Amino acid sequence: MLDHASRSRGEFTKVPVKSKPNRSNKLLLPSINETQNPSIVFDSKNHKPLFIYHFHPSHNPSPNFTSLNQLIIPFYKLAQNHSHIKFNSDSIDGNMKGVGFLCGSNSGKSLGFYSRKTTFNPEILEADNEAWMTLSRFENFVSSCIKILFMSASHDNNEIMQEVHLPEWNEGEWTPMFHQKLRSFSNVIITTNGFHNCVHRDEKDVNTWTYGLFTFFDKSGIQPIPSPICSCGYGFLFPEDSTLLDFSHKQGIIELLWKTSIHFYQTTEPTHILDELPTIAYFGFSFQINYKLYTRAKRLICMNPTTHEEKTYGPQERIQNEKKRHQQRKMKLAKI
Repeated sequence: MLDHASRSRGEFTKVPVKSKPNRSNKLLLPSINETQNPSIVFDSKNHKPLFIYHFHPSHNPSPNFTSLNQLIIPFYKLAQNHSHIKFNSDSIDGNMKGVGFLCGSNSGKSLGFYSRKTTFNPEILEADNEAWMTLSRFENFVSSCIKILFMSASHDNNEIMQEVHLPEWNEGEWTPMFHQKLRSFSNVIITTNGFHNCVHRDEKDVNTWTYGLFTFFDKSGIQPIPSPICSCGYGFLFPEDSTLLDFSHKQGIIELLWKTSIHFYQTTEPTHILDELPTIAYFGFSFQINYKLYTRAKRLICMNPTTHEEKTYGPQERIQNEKKRHQQRKMKLAKI
């Protein structure tokens, strides 16, 4: 088990904002003289938190960097085995995958999981299950990360999850009986392959705060690496305050906590240098509470345990269906 208590809260660095943002002259973060403390950025209009971030340099890595690294690796492996999300209207390019809980799409099911690739074979299935086993060590780690960045964010999200008995993203199955424990997010969205999108805000997001991790990744060695890009410009843009949280000009892992339903933001387009580096990828993922999942769970909360179970697509049922689809695919290929 990871030593989550080793993450001390420390002090916040307050980042000054411009009273009159200039869109042609962005505030670039992390700064050159970045501290090891979390930094809070306030919006210029209401002087309320715009976002909170914590930069972890890859040179002389801290225990925090090492723990985040251990979290990133199994998520990258999971992303290879899950289906691409094609119905996000804000996406421009790149891949977006989902992990955790989602509305059920099978007949008669209201609650289920993000789908895995239909071409699964037993070897890949075993690797996927191993990645999930690794992530089980991080059951409380993400919640502790959020507490360090902003205590009330963890409290707000937990209240929403408790309200409709949503399971945590890594729990593996729905249970009609709710166990009292800290919960923060129902699902994780993973972005790779030069993902970028248009300026938007997620007005229907249920979670008060979204937590994200961003780094560059060596696909051959399966580990985070320093940015291969020297030029700035690829990162998280908050256009209303002309603030860019850049992934390229600083070497390491960035934690980010922001309100997706209130502030406009954008993942900007990466430089084409990445196209020439096939083994290198930008890698990011964000923890959320799915809106449609929340509304369905709210309707089911008053149902008896038997009905709740009937409406839930469980892990054993998913495994059986995957085996069935795999066998059907083998028979189809044998006829060719």
